[in-house]
Amino acid sequence: MRLGIQVGKDLWAFARQCRERLKAEHGLTYSASVDVNELMRTVALVKGEETNITSSFHPGSSVLNEANFWWSKLVDEKGGTVAYTVHRLIPTDDLIEDYALGRLFSDGAPDLDMGLPTMVDNTRIPPIAGRVLFAGGLWVTKRRRDEGIPRVYSPMGQALSLIRFNWDYFVILQKMNDEYHRRGGIGYGFKRSEWLSTGVYPPHGYVLDIAIAWKSRQELIDDILGKMNTGSKNTDA
Repeated sequence: MRLGIQVGKDLWAFARQCRERLKAEHGLTYSASVDVNELMRTVALVKGEETNITSSFHPGSSVLNEANFWWSKLVDEKGGTVAYTVHRLIPTDDLIEDYALGRLFSDGAPDLDMGLPTMVDNTRIPPIAGRVLFAGGLWVTKRRRDEGIPRVYSPMGQALSLIRFNWDYFVILQKMNDEYHRRGGIGYGFKRSEWLSTGVYPPHGYVLDIAIAWKSRQELIDDILGKMNTGSKNTDA
């Protein structure tokens, strides 16, 4: 499906507005990269602080390159990393099947010790197929999580990922922990969030309840263009 030149320009304009808001309202500077090693160094610097978003990749097994991923970060005036997120493109005929069989998490040889999740029979999750863009590991430093940074940062990434890749669905996986339940299950601009699996979360090997949230490309476009047309400052797409 064609994005359209004007829609593409509008997405660029929206992303630039988000960047300026992050700078003006939060004092944060945005940068993007396709350097996997730089990503791993950034993750190592903030290791130990939890995030409510799970990763759609694993450093030990996932193949990340310029053709299928990009990542970004926000830094403060002192150069400290305040937030980062990773966007990964996965073509799939059946996202739920790929998740259930561990295909989303390993691009290498089969790992018999990885463990597989126990899927929840949830008919409210629609078929998700095509080119799926995962946002994985969105993290904001604990001392600044009350500022609402993801409400600007996440929609910005969604817009940029639709420019960067021609995707059909944008998906996140969420830990169904206390934070998830406190905010009603929906986070980072998604209108729907459904229980996906329980038990082992591959490839990490620990037990988690996982929810999935998603939006189609047209939903993203409608949300963003609607906010631009009304002049709304709320970028929670």
